[in-house]
Amino acid sequence: GHGAGDYEMAPGFSLRGPQGRSAVGYLTHLEALRFCAVGDFLKKPRAPLWVVASSSHFTVLFATDLTAVQASPAELHLERARRAFARAAGA
Repeated sequence: GHGAGDYEMAPGFSLRGPQGRSAVGYLTHLEALRFCAVGDFLKKPRAPLWVVASSSHFTVLFATDLTAVQASPAELHLERARRAFARAAGA
């Protein structure tokens, strides 16, 4: 079966993102161009460390302040609202 966020590439072959926050994050400019979607578990890793992909190279971005990956009260409130709307919509 396929869960929410799964992408079926071919019969019997699907892509799925991480099931929880990853240790290292991933960001790409291709998302802004709508070529792919990076989920929150990769955008908000457990450690303040991201691999940033461009069309020609990768860059490593990091923060020395661990609070960089902590959600603010406003972000937590927004996430609770998103989940509530998704449940109401049957997603």
